[in-house]
Amino acid sequence: TNTRLALCERGAQGFEIVSNDKFPSADFESLGAIVEKFLGDKASSVTRACFGVAGPISGETAKLSNVVWTVDAGEVRRIIGGGRVALINDL
Repeated sequence: TNTRLALCERGAQGFEIVSNDKFPSADFESLGAIVEKFLGDKASSVTRACFGVAGPISGETAKLSNVVWTVDAGEVRRIIGGGRVALINDL
């Protein structure tokens, strides 16, 4: 399975995709590792992030059903420098 990420900015016509990419999930140890690779030096410019995940969410963590990760919103929040991070079920 893959992880697809997009970086968006609010423009005059609504949100516009600035960049997007797809990563083989099995090649990474966590969602945080993918976010770091995707954002590179742009991480501090992110003020909000939302991730649709395949698995049940409890508080700020989700145990995924298709990879052996536990997604932690706090980990991603640290990577982006403290912005808001939400997890939603991708169903």
